[in-house]
Amino acid sequence: MSAYPSLPLFTDAFIADTGHLSAQETGAYLMLMMVAWRSPECRLPDTDDKLARWARVDRRTWLRIKPAVMEFWTLADGFWSQKRLSKEREFVSKRAEVNRRNGEQGGRPKSLKNNDAENPVGYERVSETKAPTPTPNPKITPTDAIASSAPKGAGRQRGTRIPDGFEHSSEAREVAASFGLTGDAAAEALAEFADYWRALPGLKATKLDWPATFRNRLRDIGRRRPAPRASPPAHPPVLVCSTAWRLAVPNVTPKAHKPIMAPSSTTRAMADLISRFTNRLEDKPGDFRRKLLSASLAPAGVERQVLEQRREELRASLIPTPGEAVEDVVLAIFTGSDTFGMDGRETDAKVAIYAQHLEHQPTWAIEKARLRFGRGGWKCNWNGRGVPSPQNINAECSFITLDIEGEIARISSILDAELVDNEPTEDERKEAVARWEQIKAEMGRSNVITERTGDEIAKERAEQLRANEAVERRDAEARERAGLAPRNSFAPRTETVE
Repeated sequence: MSAYPSLPLFTDAFIADTGHLSAQETGAYLMLMMVAWRSPECRLPDTDDKLARWARVDRRTWLRIKPAVMEFWTLADGFWSQKRLSKEREFVSKRAEVNRRNGEQGGRPKSLKNNDAENPVGYERVSETKAPTPTPNPKITPTDAIASSAPKGAGRQRGTRIPDGFEHSSEAREVAASFGLTGDAAAEALAEFADYWRALPGLKATKLDWPATFRNRLRDIGRRRPAPRASPPAHPPVLVCSTAWRLAVPNVTPKAHKPIMAPSSTTRAMADLISRFTNRLEDKPGDFRRKLLSASLAPAGVERQVLEQRREELRASLIPTPGEAVEDVVLAIFTGSDTFGMDGRETDAKVAIYAQHLEHQPTWAIEKARLRFGRGGWKCNWNGRGVPSPQNINAECSFITLDIEGEIARISSILDAELVDNEPTEDERKEAVARWEQIKAEMGRSNVITERTGDEIAKERAEQLRANEAVERRDAEARERAGLAPRNSFAPRTETVE
């Protein structure tokens, strides 16, 4: 028999966390938890064959359901571990150690008159072969194993559940007013606070001082929600409303950021204009990131103005707009998923985490990613279950803004290109035209190709040499004006003509 034959299981939390899994995935997850619980170190090796066998499925099925099942586990040093399972194992181990120490003191002591007959002083009623009732927050200290001579419950103050009508009491209203909440805002805050604590079961819902508990709640919200950076609102300056309260009372928290809209689509005329100048660009020798553009072919006047305006529009659309605009979109992502149902505090915490990860993204891109997640057609690596992670949303936003960043790069390469002047002079143009007219005349006189003499060949080569020297001289002058190193000149090939 295993040293830990029974597994503490919170059925309510288990059903809530695995609601998105299929019956097969749920069974595999439960089997793996039981196998890990029986292992000495409460973990599983990262071996697909063993994991498939323990999950009672074949290897092909296991590879298909593995991403969904193992999202609850953490891989470290070649082993899978489950955080809550390890926590329960540690709790049971400590209680077993307490029992062992009690046994070393002589076993179960006799009951005293001033002690509880069911639980005598100096003895912990826990069996090593039967795990205790699981607790959400188990805490065991070494002093638990030491007997106490004081009567049970002596010197303790017992907490009470939230009193009926607490949200309507004057004391609670005074606490809300001290944080700037009055009227409907205070009523909404108190109603949510009272409903939350009345819905909790057991000792977790008992407190010694309920006004102090409400005060700490408001302080906690105030620390997590920064004040708006816009002009002071007409309402009280201390904004401590949670996300749920802000949705219930929209006029309590004014918008601090106005989200920038997506840029307009690239028109056919704009695309042709960018393509025309992009085809004229040349790579700068020694620096592939810089481009060269002939001064006579560079954009000027209206064309340059249009390109600059388009670049500014695209750059402005990529400016991030953190704040409540992003939080509203994130909350809409949570609301649209099948796992929505968190309380106000948990919603605030998750919205704040998502907003922090997405603070460098423009709001319109996050909204567009939300629509893709809801309607289908996303490009990121998301499995389509539950709520997409911040990494999934960031990746989808990158796919959305990729075309905009590419268009900005093309326009910048045109506007920031280095202008060079390498146009031929008027005399060179006239010489080239005259030479072409001469060639056409010679070609028109006869269609018969005759063998050329050595003098004719030498004369043609001399003309080619002069033309090459003129091209090299013009290129050297242009490179000197641009501050570039001179290009290696080529030597003419010499041959002996007999």
